[in-house]
Amino acid sequence: MADVVLPAAHWTERDDIEDALMMNHVFCQPKAVEPISECRDEKQMLIDLAGKMGLEGYWDSIEEYLDHRLERIRMSFEDFKKVGKFSKPVFYKSYEKTGFMTSSGSGKVDLCLDHPKIPNLQIPVEGIPPLPVYNEPTESPISTPELYKEYPLVLTTGARNIVYFHSAHRNIPSLRKLSPDPQLDIHPETAKAFNVAEGEWVWLKTKKDKVAIRIRFDENIHPKVVSAPHGYWYGVKDGWELLNINMVTGREPQCPVAASSQTRALLCTIEKIDQNNPTPIPSWI
Repeated sequence: MADVVLPAAHWTERDDIEDALMMNHVFCQPKAVEPISECRDEKQMLIDLAGKMGLEGYWDSIEEYLDHRLERIRMSFEDFKKVGKFSKPVFYKSYEKTGFMTSSGSGKVDLCLDHPKIPNLQIPVEGIPPLPVYNEPTESPISTPELYKEYPLVLTTGARNIVYFHSAHRNIPSLRKLSPDPQLDIHPETAKAFNVAEGEWVWLKTKKDKVAIRIRFDENIHPKVVSAPHGYWYGVKDGWELLNINMVTGREPQCPVAASSQTRALLCTIEKIDQNNPTPIPSWI
């Protein structure tokens, strides 16, 4: 195993095209400055990796890739930089004339997925039901009752924090003061049953591992559920291991359709931290 760090250029340091979430607009994003130090455009990293791996049909340069993205409007990236923006008019209720752009190509709303009629489907369809069905999580009070005896709470992870953007900006002191520590949302009655107080550091434990986290009361959460945020580790010695919620989640099992990991339905428990051997958590502030 190895840690590979590829320092990516900032968005102001790379040429790009912005079209995601822009509805009927496509914007040109020319780089304002050259990348600093050893930072490189991520697209160039992928192009170089493709070349080293001998992949065929890949682009030879960033310019070629950007030109490819603009083929539908018959414009090169150099020409696009002079224009800055491309827009198309919005036609409301276009489905009345053209139908819906569903994957089957029927033009109708697909309530039942007809796998063989979907062009270029890149996932194995065997065993995937044509209609949405509910399956009990792999870990739950129902599917794993013996595990539930040892881990009597359901953990959901990845709760958003308005102070930060995902895991970014954790190194900004003014923001750290607003949200210095990871907090476990828990119902007060549940906390009472575990003999833990609000603001107390505890161990959050799953069958995989455990992390340190602070208790925060939430009367609106279900008494059998606790919620933990993501992205905390910066500024704490061994924080990636001590505080990082990823330590108690895992890559298995995965959704057979989307291949996403199970991170919002894990069985867990909380344990008081031994005061004779407390966890080494320094203050962030």
